[in-house]
Amino acid sequence: MEDAIFRTIGSLGFPAMLCFYLLVKMQKTLDALTEAIKKLNSDVEKREGETQRRIERLEDAVKDMQRG
Repeated sequence: MEDAIFRTIGSLGFPAMLCFYLLVKMQKTLDALTEAIKKLNSDVEKREGETQRRIERLEDAVKDMQRG
């Protein structure tokens, strides 16, 4: 395994190998961030729906109060 790494470094150069290594390592982080953003978006949409329903109930209550 180490021999393959050293051969790759020798043929591609250190900067290219370092970029490849960092991209591979960062993939887990990027996947986790993507999932967190999706969950956050879902939560915001859920809260938005709840807020809209509360607004509608308040508007109905105000209309009932105005009628008498």
